[in-house]
Amino acid sequence: MILEFTPMRGGILRPIFNFYLHRVLPTVGNVISGSKHGAYTYLDRSVRQWPDGEALTRRMRNAGWHAVRWQTLLPGNVALHQGIKA
Repeated sequence: MILEFTPMRGGILRPIFNFYLHRVLPTVGNVISGSKHGAYTYLDRSVRQWPDGEALTRRMRNAGWHAVRWQTLLPGNVALHQGIKA
């Protein structure tokens, strides 16, 4: 199982999530962790570069996994992938 942030497809929440991911999450993460070097600034780029559900499913199948399935969890910015490695 893989539970990850995933790029949000369209919808009314996408701009809100993008703002949260780019501005709010790094700021809060750095304050809570005490980081002075922007340790959480990578999250925005990381999520944007993460493959969407179909692409990750293809990669898993190409790597020899079977019974691969995935679903997006509310509000659409998290995906759960499942598969069985042969």
